[in-house]
Amino acid sequence: PSPSLVRDVRHLVALHKSQSSPQLVPALPQPVQDDNSVVPSETPFLLNKSRLSIASFSLTHDKDAIKTYRRMASKTHNKDIQMTYCKYLLEVAQLYKDSHDATRGRLLGEAAYWIERLAKAGLPEALYIKGKWHMDGDEAFHYTKQPNKAFKCFQSAARLGWIEAYYELARYFKSQGEFSRAISCYKSAANKGHIPATYKLAKIYLRGQLNQKRNIKTGFEYLKLAADAVGPESAEPAHVLSCVYADELERIGIAKDSQMSRKNIPLAVHYLEKAAQFGLPMAVHRLGQVHEHGLLGQPTDPWQGYLCYTRAAEDGYDQAMLDLSRLYAQGIPGLLMPQHEMAFKWCQRATLQGLEQAEYVLGSYYEAGIGTLPDYPRALEYFGKAASKGYEPAAEKLNLPSSQRVLQRRPSTTSSFSSIELVGDSTSPSGRPPNCFVM
Repeated sequence: PSPSLVRDVRHLVALHKSQSSPQLVPALPQPVQDDNSVVPSETPFLLNKSRLSIASFSLTHDKDAIKTYRRMASKTHNKDIQMTYCKYLLEVAQLYKDSHDATRGRLLGEAAYWIERLAKAGLPEALYIKGKWHMDGDEAFHYTKQPNKAFKCFQSAARLGWIEAYYELARYFKSQGEFSRAISCYKSAANKGHIPATYKLAKIYLRGQLNQKRNIKTGFEYLKLAADAVGPESAEPAHVLSCVYADELERIGIAKDSQMSRKNIPLAVHYLEKAAQFGLPMAVHRLGQVHEHGLLGQPTDPWQGYLCYTRAAEDGYDQAMLDLSRLYAQGIPGLLMPQHEMAFKWCQRATLQGLEQAEYVLGSYYEAGIGTLPDYPRALEYFGKAASKGYEPAAEKLNLPSSQRVLQRRPSTTSSFSSIELVGDSTSPSGRPPNCFVM
């Protein structure tokens, strides 16, 4: 094989080994000391790095690369090289979008061969992957759903130290109603640095789930530990912790509770910014609201709000699409001219996700001819969609006497938008706040 290919294979194996082993990573420094914190900020956190991704040019562009890599994997007794080759096959197969592509089928078939072989040899990651295929069922690998076989694979992988296997065992026990065993597995994974398991325990104790008594202190400990971890999986717990510190418990579906009181605005901003840095759409959107409206003690900066809305909207977050539509409809004095067509476009995209607020606003756009030709029947259609989901402003709109349902002319000035209320702004109590606790 060419020297560059051999070098890339060795480099890929080294990456694989480093990503398969947890590393001790200190928590991010805290900008403000929280007196209510029950977990010291310097608490270290075990962290699994992200999964391997294709990064080698020669491995992905050399036509003979797979043959050479296959030969190396077949002749070597190094299971790390064999496992890395298998994962390489799986990732290359994803480059073929057509699920019926013959090349893709061959790649997946060979990957399945190596997973079976390495699982029999007792390689924990192979056992874990095989367990996932059994648990979820995967037609590409000719695996049907067999939870019992999945359980055995996860159990073997966990005994061999594969952290993610503990998390899957917890999910299995939860599905069987064995809550104490599920929590035990979540704790085993959390103690080994598994962020989703740590976050899951936070939700269990904060909400009193899985037959556990609600324990705010313990739940908050786990939440802060997950939020302080380094890596993208810490984004959602960081956002939730920001909501707690901002005393915005309704945004995470928890009733106001004196036991949950941890109000600390600087820390709320810190954790919100951390979540946004990792690209969590709901956090990016919330940061946009903070900038636009000057919330959480921050200076008002509509332009930064616009940039955040754009980023979150492009990532598919419906509330951000609606806020972006509003800014395009109204404009930002001195910074952004009103762009009616863009307002219509983003509102329409939000309706495709079923957001009732967006359906109401799109109905208003059709009614007034904003970014489109006036179309009263379409306006009624979207008012009806929103009303059917219990959106009260839309229902009230439909109940107007026919004499008041006058089709407005298409507005030509910014001031014309004052007659169209963007009801249910997500910054207000009446808006639909994003729920951070998705179980």
